[in-house]
Amino acid sequence: MRIAINALAMKSPYHGMGSYIGNLIHNLSVIDQNNQYLVFVSPVTLPYFARRPNPRIELRQVALRRPLRILWEQIALPRILAKEHIDVFHGPAHTIPLRRVCAQVVTIHDLLWFVLPRVDRSIKHIYFRNMIPASARAADQVITISKASKKDLVQIIGTAPSRITVVYLAISDRYRVLADRRQLAITRAKHRIPPRYILFVGVLERKKNLGRLITAFHRLKSMSPLPHHLVIAGSTMSSKHDDLRQLVRGFHLEDSVHFIGSAAEDDLAAIYNMADLFCLPSLYEGFGIPALEAMACGVPVIVSNVSSLPEIVGDAGQLVDPYNENAIADMMIKVLTDKGLSEGMRRRGLRRAKEFSWVRTAEETLRVYSHVYDQRAGAKRT
Repeated sequence: MRIAINALAMKSPYHGMGSYIGNLIHNLSVIDQNNQYLVFVSPVTLPYFARRPNPRIELRQVALRRPLRILWEQIALPRILAKEHIDVFHGPAHTIPLRRVCAQVVTIHDLLWFVLPRVDRSIKHIYFRNMIPASARAADQVITISKASKKDLVQIIGTAPSRITVVYLAISDRYRVLADRRQLAITRAKHRIPPRYILFVGVLERKKNLGRLITAFHRLKSMSPLPHHLVIAGSTMSSKHDDLRQLVRGFHLEDSVHFIGSAAEDDLAAIYNMADLFCLPSLYEGFGIPALEAMACGVPVIVSNVSSLPEIVGDAGQLVDPYNENAIADMMIKVLTDKGLSEGMRRRGLRRAKEFSWVRTAEETLRVYSHVYDQRAGAKRT
């Protein structure tokens, strides 16, 4: 097969969508010795792929900003796929060309713009509200990243279950239990991490429910003598960041809540390791990679009882109603004060994290490519 993948949505190989695209392509190059790949990359991510040259992967640079990329995908890309005799095209970031010239696969990670439409009222919101259903119809097969997202696709978009394949994500092997106390101490000093803390990791956006987490933390401090701080790690959305800081000031928690911004993977692994508890009370997640990273680092995990999070943490985490600050606070206190509970969560989390791997993600994705190729070839013969 000649397979093309649109990697233009990849901004960084270490976070979010970029982690998925980068790890998928790298692991496909390792496990697949038979097929040829054409990968469309931006100038920003070209060096990441170029440092791992592979004779079966051709990199094609596309230097366009987002609005023009959208037009390129719908107008120029189908012509390129036809000219290059591509058998299977994969759009790993929600959309694909609506004009089909070959078998097509699209990965739709979640339906945030449908489930929580008030979270994002930007042009992106309007675009995805229209393009996700259209891309699902134009695809021979839809990949999604959890059973919860598959259920949403069936119920909200109306995609037939037989046309949806669940392929789980994974995490970097950097996220593991660290024994190097010197490395931990250096990271603690670098990011001014307090001795005892509850950790949140993720983009500071509305769906992450950080206002209720901070409110729950305020309740914890008022109800118990626990010495813990709250550490919030992740890139900021300026307006939301200001709202959260104002909430912290209103609760007089300036000395107990720490916004440390984004951290490099090695630092972040250490930050997970030093935490006593990880809490992700999101209102919606297609997968919830930070919860998996925390479990791999041996940290007890509390997550929301909605969307994909119960599915991803399995029996390793504690579930809470994300709309109930009291329930979040009570669960944090329970885990932090019950050593037997927290140790059991730690052991189960380590086991659960080992069930996910990027190699498996690549293998299952390659099977989808083969399936749509065989399906299209069979249709041509009849």
